[in-house]
Amino acid sequence: MQFRYSVQRAVFDKLQTLRGGTAPGNSGAACGRAFRLTRKGREDHVAVVESLTSSPPTSGTFSQPEGFGPAGGRFLKEDRMSRFGLLVVAAICLTMPALASAQVRGPWELELGASGENGNKFNGFTGNLNVGVGYFFTDNFEVGVRQALTYNDVNVPASLDGSTVIAVDFHVPLGDQNQFVPFFGANIGYVYGDNVRDTWEGAPEGGIKWFVGPDAFIFAQVQYQFFFRSGSGFNGGFDNGQFVYGAGIGFRF
Repeated sequence: MQFRYSVQRAVFDKLQTLRGGTAPGNSGAACGRAFRLTRKGREDHVAVVESLTSSPPTSGTFSQPEGFGPAGGRFLKEDRMSRFGLLVVAAICLTMPALASAQVRGPWELELGASGENGNKFNGFTGNLNVGVGYFFTDNFEVGVRQALTYNDVNVPASLDGSTVIAVDFHVPLGDQNQFVPFFGANIGYVYGDNVRDTWEGAPEGGIKWFVGPDAFIFAQVQYQFFFRSGSGFNGGFDNGQFVYGAGIGFRF
């Protein structure tokens, strides 16, 4: 700002010289000059705009052009600060989508799912409960443990079956806020209970999570489950597998 004021002062003094000083009655050439400061790159430039006037002052002291001097410098400073503020606001607005897309979520995940059914005469009930807890070691790589329980007393004595599996999944966030997250992976575990043959199982799996809030989502997945029964071998167990579908809600924290 000191530089700008020095330029203004020098220009004003030059005008005084051209007009013949400050003595009263000096009629000199009929011209006045207005000056504006412009900014180009990192250098200050002075642009001179000349305008002829038909009625120059015939007496009195040559007055300082409006906007020059300490007061004018203050106006220029305020104008520059105003423009700087507008630039800051514009920069924040431009970066908002980027900040939104870089949605940060906690590393832990909880999934809940349930289903039920009953006979046509309401003479029994079958219920399924699924609970999963996972941990994201990176934004894409998750390892989780899932527990499933099934209760059944439809036309059979009451029984309880279950399975415990460890799953490894890779996630691919999509959308401007990472709200759509397809995933694929595999799980391995053990099934047991009253109505099933206790055995190891494995399954490739895939699905999608849809975040309906910053940390809450609904999900759907499908897996092809096969069993490692004694004597069947890997190929025999895989060929006799089954598709298992699931859906539920989840939370990141």
